[in-house]
Amino acid sequence: ARAPPPVALHTTYQFSDTPAYTWGKRQRLREAGLWRGDGDEYFDAARSGGFLRLVGPLVEPGSLEGVKVREGVAAVRIEGTNGYTDRLMNNVVDPTALPEDNPMRHLTFDVLQRAALRDALALARALGRTLVLPRWTCWC
Repeated sequence: ARAPPPVALHTTYQFSDTPAYTWGKRQRLREAGLWRGDGDEYFDAARSGGFLRLVGPLVEPGSLEGVKVREGVAAVRIEGTNGYTDRLMNNVVDPTALPEDNPMRHLTFDVLQRAALRDALALARALGRTLVLPRWTCWC
């Protein structure tokens, strides 16, 4: 059996590093799952209050049947006459029915992800835990 090839890794300069400790470099390696130098005390839930992690995607397209979103909620900024903005805020859309190349499809799906993230942040704060950010889906 052949041994796996050796791998070398070099991290770039980090502004948060100090001569005594490379904070940023170690954190970047932790986030990539490449740092194994922490002892159990680093992950001790009693010391940190624990973690809250959402499992799975925030929103799955197959689970959105019947979900409706007000179009104006998905907008980044609403401008125009009162009639236009009122219509936009009252227009309800089904994101699953929008064509894939319609930007509103992306924005309405993203509204649902942001709402789930908002709720997770509130729950983590109420429990005194650190939220491990979930994977986001791009709907483009």
